[in-house]
Amino acid sequence: MSTPSQTISMWLSDPTAQERIGRALQGVIAGPAFAEQCIIASRDTNLSRCSPESLLSAFLTCAQIGLSPGRHGLVALIPRGGEVQVQIQWQGYKALMERIPGVRRVVPVLVHMRDEIEVRADGDIRHSFDPFDTDREFTGPDDLRGGYLRIEFDDGSTSFHTVSRSKIERNRACAKSQNVWRKWYPEMVAKTIIRDAWNRRALPYDPSVVPHIAAAEDYDRGFYGESPATSVVVSDPSERALTWEAAELEEKSEEPAEA
Repeated sequence: MSTPSQTISMWLSDPTAQERIGRALQGVIAGPAFAEQCIIASRDTNLSRCSPESLLSAFLTCAQIGLSPGRHGLVALIPRGGEVQVQIQWQGYKALMERIPGVRRVVPVLVHMRDEIEVRADGDIRHSFDPFDTDREFTGPDDLRGGYLRIEFDDGSTSFHTVSRSKIERNRACAKSQNVWRKWYPEMVAKTIIRDAWNRRALPYDPSVVPHIAAAEDYDRGFYGESPATSVVVSDPSERALTWEAAELEEKSEEPAEA
């Protein structure tokens, strides 16, 4: 009987599969490099009880999103009931948005209640804190003043997108399950900041990048699901930014990966 990695290797060698993955990747990742990452990921012992078909589906999802599986920290492959779930990390959204032409780097920054922050009239932010303060921890909303995304451009300029604590908490309230938020609060806030900046068009809107970001958001909302009430009352896409967390993750036998 073939191992999952052997099955994956056979599938990836099929010309039809290669063509399908190539179309999904749209040139942002070389096909052979993506295939190699899939093979490496399929050797993970945590996925050994999952069906090869589920792994293949997960890898195709990664291709549609434009992110490689594996140990890059961009997406996590979560085994559940013999199936594989793809969980997009905040670093994955960061990587997608750093592909926008002219954007050199995006950095989500959390602002603690103990921090000093000033937003100047020109939009520039002055933020200071003690990095050695042992009480400066982000364990929940009581620690958080808000956050911002620092967007650095190739021409040397920088812009900022701010997100209030109340906005972050409204996004959190959209999640049916609060388990991920409780366990990975700073990571979930970082994801909220990045996705809010995208939905508010704080970053350039480039057609070459939009399909993968749209696929990521569609996957998050569709795969994990939104409640009917949320879908009705939340019409602004930015207000739905984290409704992918609606998965009943508390019921998983495995611990969730970092968001």
